[in-house]
Amino acid sequence: MSKLFEKRQSIRQAEAKLGLSELSEHERAIYAFVDSEGMTYRDAIIRHDYFKGISLSTMKRAVKILLESNLITAIPSSEDKRIRWLSIT
Repeated sequence: MSKLFEKRQSIRQAEAKLGLSELSEHERAIYAFVDSEGMTYRDAIIRHDYFKGISLSTMKRAVKILLESNLITAIPSSEDKRIRWLSIT
């Protein structure tokens, strides 16, 4: 168990360095997902197993906060106007 706690501490320190400390757990998780994917969209986040159980409204709110905080950017898709590609700012 001590290894798990060490990893959690390490993640918390990394999040603090990135300025993510004030974000909720969902916001930090979505930020990390967008970062790992390079470029993604909201439906891909919603469908991912890690985010099962998180409501659509919570997901939308978290993405909105990340956009307003200028931590991620949304670029409209040229092929499908319903899709906005999300990437790290």
